Amino acid sequence: MTAAEQICSAQRIDLEGLQGIQDILLMLAIDHSKILERVAVQGSLMQRTGGKNWSAFQFEDDGKPWALGDDIARASFVADAIAILELPEHRKREADWYTSIRVHPITGEETEIVQATIYVEASAESELTFGPSEGLERQVVQRVLEVGIACNAKERIVEICARGGKKMRDEYASSFSKHFAPQSAPPVETPRRDVLLANLRSHPSFPTEPADRIAEVEVSSLEF
Repeated sequence: MTAAEQICSAQRIDLEGLQGIQDILLMLAIDHSKILERVAVQGSLMQRTGGKNWSAFQFEDDGKPWALGDDIARASFVADAIAILELPEHRKREADWYTSIRVHPITGEETEIVQATIYVEASAESELTFGPSEGLERQVVQRVLEVGIACNAKERIVEICARGGKKMRDEYASSFSKHFAPQSAPPVETPRRDVLLANLRSHPSFPTEPADRIAEVEVSSLEF
């Protein structure tokens, strides 16, 4: 639902009156098939944010603009992505550039994010499936690799979601810096925040006064 709101808000697609995510997805499937694909990708990106295939890079706030709308810079960045993946030049590729709107959960402030999903034709794989004869058949499936980037020009942060390890994400960040922010210093990877969950293993102290007439205290929900 959050992914749909972020993408549709940037595209001025009104979600008022729709009853839940099922209605929204059905509307997008009928009227905005391209947007539906972006919502699916956005949901996947949000789930992987902070995971092992994700890194964020911080640029210095030097006031120098990024060339995010430059077609030549975009094409060069996609070409670098193919080289980083060490795939042959003839592999099919497609880049989808779009904007989304992130809403701060506390302040409600809206921030426009420029995003890109780079699709690259990967090596084909074979798998078993039930065919028309209802018997097992082996079919060839053409796999697609995805590289996702999210650019927050206001806070000067670039998030990169891609398989291949930290070294490859460092190369994507270097390529981004070269093509979109050539006048700025190279970015620095932002450190991950440590979350201490050990406190949840024991009951927290919650002193009460007899005059309060509280029989017991229970944690019924926790927001993080």
